Amino acid sequence: MFDGPSIPLNNVTGPVEAILGISQRSVYRLKQEMKKLKEDQEEFARFTRSSSFSLSPTPLSPVSRSDRPKVQLTMFEQDSIRLTFHLLLQDIMYPTLENLLATLLSQYPDFPIKLKTSLHREMKALDFKYRQTKKANILIDSVASQAQRAVYFRKIDSL
Repeated sequence: MFDGPSIPLNNVTGPVEAILGISQRSVYRLKQEMKKLKEDQEEFARFTRSSSFSLSPTPLSPVSRSDRPKVQLTMFEQDSIRLTFHLLLQDIMYPTLENLLATLLSQYPDFPIKLKTSLHREMKALDFKYRQTKKANILIDSVASQAQRAVYFRKIDSL
C-alpha cells in the first residue's frame, strides 16, 4: 500500500527531533501529516475497490439559491454607493456599513441591496478597504479612485 519507509508513530519524537534538528512541534506536524497521508491512501484504496466506474471525479455544480438571485448593480447604483459614501464623509459621519446602508435605503427605497453583507461584498468590488483611524475602523476608498475623484471635483468647481 505505502511504498516508502514506514516509521512507527510511537515514542519517536525525541530521536527524530535530535536527528533532524527540528522542534518538537515540527515533529508533531510531520506525524499528523503521515497519519493523514495513510488515511487518504486507505480511503482511496477502499474507493477504487468498491467502485466500478471511472476514477476521474466529476465536479459537482455549486449549490445555487433559486429563491434569491445574485445582485447585479448598474453603474448608476455603483455611483450612488460612492456618492453616498463621500456625502457621509462630507457630513463628518463615519461611513460604516450600517450608516451607508441606512442612508442608501432612505434615499433610494428600491435600492437592490438590502443586507449589510451584500453591501460589504459590493464595496470590496468597488475597491473600498477598511482602514484604522484613531477611533474606529472605517471604509476608505482606494488611493487611485480618490485621486481621480479629486481631479473630477476640481474640474466641476472650475465650471
